[in-house]
Amino acid sequence: MFSRLELPQPARAIARPFRTLLQLDLERPVGLDTDQLGSFDGRRPRPGGAEDACRRKAQLGMDILGLPLGLASEGSFSSHPALPILGPA
Repeated sequence: MFSRLELPQPARAIARPFRTLLQLDLERPVGLDTDQLGSFDGRRPRPGGAEDACRRKAQLGMDILGLPLGLASEGSFSSHPALPILGPA
């Protein structure tokens, strides 16, 4: 099992392949405020870039859940603006 920190929609999109191909279940830390790391849209300042924020998110999840592996994302996860039918699963 490993930490998965982010919104439910990306987690749903990757949960089955991770379970089927890697035998890994996703676990999401409840109540973790990622706003403390800033925002990609600039409304909340963040030190470092998107990659740094993503690494810190994964590490926070690992620390909270006591797991050796972590996964996080930074940015938006939604339908393609030109092709909304190709939205997230």
